Amino acid sequence: GGAGGGPAVITTVSGLYDFVGQSADELSFAQGDRICVTVQHDDGWWEGYKGLDPKKAAGSFPSNYVSGQ
Repeated sequence: GGAGGGPAVITTVSGLYDFVGQSADELSFAQGDRICVTVQHDDGWWEGYKGLDPKKAAGSFPSNYVSGQ
């Protein structure tokens, strides 16, 4: 049992393009931003967070906007 209640990270990717979320649950990021991926949906939308705080900058985003998958 490890401490820290963050979600498990599947992989880490970086932004290929700027993405601006259209709603509060979408993760906006800029080209080159590092994103920790926590969920990979079959429809091409993934969930993850930027930086070190999953509660602060987390949301869903299109996987074709990132590289490294």
